[in-house]
Amino acid sequence: MGFFFSKKPEPPPPFTEIGRETIFDGEAISKREIRVAGDARGSFRSETAILLTPSGLLDGTVMAPAFTVGGSFKGTAKVSGTLTVEETGSIQGEFSAKKLRIARGAFVQGKIDR
Repeated sequence: MGFFFSKKPEPPPPFTEIGRETIFDGEAISKREIRVAGDARGSFRSETAILLTPSGLLDGTVMAPAFTVGGSFKGTAKVSGTLTVEETGSIQGEFSAKKLRIARGAFVQGKIDR
């Protein structure tokens, strides 16, 4: 007589990811963090945060409590908390954020509102 043990399903990762070799064109809405490591265009909204990794390219609109740019972003960002541009980051467009952090070496061009 055998025993059957059912494996508990692993919980999903605490983020939604657009991977390095992925091209995304559309709208992404998530209650979790959105990580972009590939090429993305469109509208992105997260209830927690959006992270654009150094390999990521994002062209579009972003709405989130926190937005960290390590790659290249062009468009409009409405950040209710902190917008962080890392030393590898590049942003162009219109931005509004409660707090702004720009690392030495980052590229920022456009209109910034509080």
